[in-house]
Formats: sequence, C-alpha cells, structure tokens
Amino acid sequence: MSAPRPDLPAFVALRDATRADAAVIADVHQASRVAALRNIVPPEALNWMTDDERRARWEGWLSDPAWTTILGELRGQVLGFCTVGASRDPDKDPGAVAEMPTLYVHPSHWRRGIGRVLCAAAVARAAKLGFRELTLWTLEANRQARLFYTSFGFTADGATRAGD
Repeated sequence: MSAPRPDLPAFVALRDATRADAAVIADVHQASRVAALRNIVPPEALNWMTDDERRARWEGWLSDPAWTTILGELRGQVLGFCTVGASRDPDKDPGAVAEMPTLYVHPSHWRRGIGRVLCAAAVARAAKLGFRELTLWTLEANRQARLFYTSFGFTADGATRAGD
C-alpha cells in the first residue's frame, strides 16, 4: 500500500460521514453514476431506485460500523466521497485487505483533484486501520475510472465478477 501523495490539493476538507449526510451522498452518488456510466449501461440500470430509496440505502450503509465513508467538502458543500472497510472478496483476508467500494465525485467537480484527495484518504485510512492492501472493483468498460485508478497506482489483477 502506498502512502498518500504529498502533491494533492489541500483545498478539500475531509471528514467522516454520518447518517445525516445520507441524502447529499445519495445525490452525489447518483449524479456521478449517471454521468460516468450513461454510455456504458442501460438507463434503467442507473435509475432503478427513487431518491428516497437511495437515501434510505445510504442511511443503512452509514449506520454500519464496518464501513467508514469519508466526505470531501469545500466550504460545507459535499463534492465527493469514498468508503473503506474490510474486503468482502472470498479470496482475500479481511483482516489484512481493505476494500474501497465507493469513490464518487459530483461531475461538476471532476478533474479538479478531488478524487485524488479522496483516494489518498482511503489509502491512509486503510493503513491506519491496519490493512496492508486496498482493493476495489470497477466496470471493465469504465475507461475513465480505470485510467484514474491506474494513475493512482492501482493495478488490475485479472479477477472479474458478475453483477453486484
């Protein structure tokens, strides 16, 4: 696991999310998913839940102590978030390997370094929690995400999985 890069922008304030952040996280999550995946997956795959259902789902995730969601803010506005916890992959040791199942930045703030700040925060949090490795999954067709993660030092391990 690599240390956070020192050249990341310092303008983003980081804090742990609470259940009170569920609605804004759900909104950022949905806006980012639609913008990133609209040419990759069918529209019904992006809009299968209502706003209330997305918020309720995030309230549940934010209530689970196994996961930490880190928010990136600028003057109190949530720009993006990431989540870190023990790996759920059956071939990984959950005591040694962390997983980052989410890293989303609102599309109006893409390419400003916010994703890098959040990714560095996830790497640092995983290390602080005692994990030796951090993994993630992304769609093969999501070239933008793959380029981002590769530029950050992640490497594809060849594993694939269907659905989730």
